Amino acid sequence: MAQLKWKNKGKQQVTYTTVNGKLKMKRTVYWNKTHSTVVPLDEMLGIDTKSHSHGVYEICCRESINNAFIKAADNIERLAQITVSHESVRKIVETAGAKVSSLQHKVAIEPKFVVEDCAEQTLITGTDGVMVPLVTEKQKRNRRKTEAQKRKEHGNKSYAKACRPRKGSDGDYKEFKIACFYSKDNDSNMLWVPVATIKLLVGYCVRWHLSWV
Repeated sequence: MAQLKWKNKGKQQVTYTTVNGKLKMKRTVYWNKTHSTVVPLDEMLGIDTKSHSHGVYEICCRESINNAFIKAADNIERLAQITVSHESVRKIVETAGAKVSSLQHKVAIEPKFVVEDCAEQTLITGTDGVMVPLVTEKQKRNRRKTEAQKRKEHGNKSYAKACRPRKGSDGDYKEFKIACFYSKDNDSNMLWVPVATIKLLVGYCVRWHLSWV
């Protein structure tokens, strides 16, 4: 088997945002037909798939719990001295949320407390529906138009993948189901997870070694 030949593309600068500020460094980039572009140092440091640290992810997610993305980005810059655009905050929160949702549906996230931690060793569970605001197709089209105009004004290129963009929602709000687990005195941590069916509830109850009452 012939050995792969890598072409040295020289040193290129990368910016990685952390809770302590932006980290800028130059590293060597390699390329070949089989594997395309590879940056060994990025892979070693764990920054090959994202440009923000876990700490920045956490700050963005926490600030976005009760704030719109624009307000969250403003708070982050004001309080944490980290400059992150509201669009980056949106992408970070959506990415983190999708990952957590996927793990929850696989019952892959362990509870932070057990039945023995609850008052009278009683764990209460229930489900409810909530209305969640969504991004409509009209809003998505306006967003793409605005971003295209900004790139044109600044002479920037789009690095989005060449594919059909995901469609927006057909309505402003949609009902989602959630599940909650808590002790009688509310002293134990509450766990809220989005659910589609009763199967997820059963999965968590199995983890807690519970039986239906």
